[in-house]
Amino acid sequence: MPAIYIATAKTPDPATYRGQKAEVLTALKSLGGKADLAQIAKKCLESGRYVFRNRAWVETNAGGLLGSVRYHLQELVSQDLLLQEGDEAITQSTLGERIASMEKPPAARRNPKAIDLGPIMDGRMRAAEAEPSITVFGPMELLKEWADWQPANHPPFVLSADKEKLESERSSKAVVNIASWSEAIAAEDFGQPDDKRLHLGLLPQPFIGDLQRASIYVLSLNPGLGPTDYYGEYEVPEYKNALLATLKQQFDKSDSPFIFLDPRYSWHGGFRYWHGKLSEVIKTFADDSKQSFAKARAMLASELASIELLPYHSAKFSDADNRLCNLRSVALARAFVKDFVVPRVERGEAIAVALRKAHLWGLPAIPGVIQYEKKQAQGASLTTNSPGGRAILECLRKLHRSRTAERSDRSVGENVRNAPTL
Repeated sequence: MPAIYIATAKTPDPATYRGQKAEVLTALKSLGGKADLAQIAKKCLESGRYVFRNRAWVETNAGGLLGSVRYHLQELVSQDLLLQEGDEAITQSTLGERIASMEKPPAARRNPKAIDLGPIMDGRMRAAEAEPSITVFGPMELLKEWADWQPANHPPFVLSADKEKLESERSSKAVVNIASWSEAIAAEDFGQPDDKRLHLGLLPQPFIGDLQRASIYVLSLNPGLGPTDYYGEYEVPEYKNALLATLKQQFDKSDSPFIFLDPRYSWHGGFRYWHGKLSEVIKTFADDSKQSFAKARAMLASELASIELLPYHSAKFSDADNRLCNLRSVALARAFVKDFVVPRVERGEAIAVALRKAHLWGLPAIPGVIQYEKKQAQGASLTTNSPGGRAILECLRKLHRSRTAERSDRSVGENVRNAPTL
């Protein structure tokens, strides 16, 4: 079992480390592609978290890159940020000696075992539930894995990589597998508002909307639970097919990519939730842009995507021991946000609004990223008086101005082309 290592500017207590475990795993997994040690050192330096894999992995992957690695490790030394086991900080002089003793890149390639990075990699935190090897993957893996996923003929409906943990004996009381609408309404706890179990008889909902074309991303914890979830999936084939099409990111031109702003599904609790949160923004935008409420809603539906940290339904979110946050499906969502959504925000192409437990996403504090604090997260409001609602409204206004200008330019071009020649 590999070790996962974290170093921060301060010496956190053990409880803090347990809380950070999921963030550490995600930081490593979300680097994208076949990340080398230099990339990891640089990325971790930029993000404020310093994560490395075990010695064998370093020896295998660090050859030819020690020049870059040495530079970034020296940066850590200069800031006194690299710590080792036992709450004892590695001093600048000690680590400097270790860095100086490293082999040069050519020698490292010929004999990687000659690189003694063991002392540097003597970290302080082992992920209790780490996989035998940790795969570094890119942001598009989220879309690929869910597009390739096929639901079984019966529950549980889970991502293959999550199955072992969710079907373990330890998880038996934390999940429920209801296989029909009749079974759902016959259950003694049907409609119980504080049900924390994951309902694996419902299709996972890792995201809603067109993820690659959206300009407004709302980040949530996990899909909620209501009577219409079971009714819709087991009694309304059109609705279930729309969910499956969303998983594969297959949309017809006539479809609303964000199905919970589609009036065809207004009977569903998801529509009531999202429409209720956003109706004030839609109304204000409709008035500003002098268009109907329906057209304003349709525009928002084409620009909006929601991403769930955990894709499985529950009435209330609970992950006291961080087991759920270590699922692969969670890591996929984080990787997509970090390596696809955040760069788009940085380029001014999108905004991201994290409603609840925003710290679990590991988002940077940059313009365009709105992270709700504790009091804001309680209601998770998206009205025009809320930070998220204001940002969404301004994004819609900006898009409308841009498209109006483009149409005007095209119209002028058409008039010029069609003008009679004198």
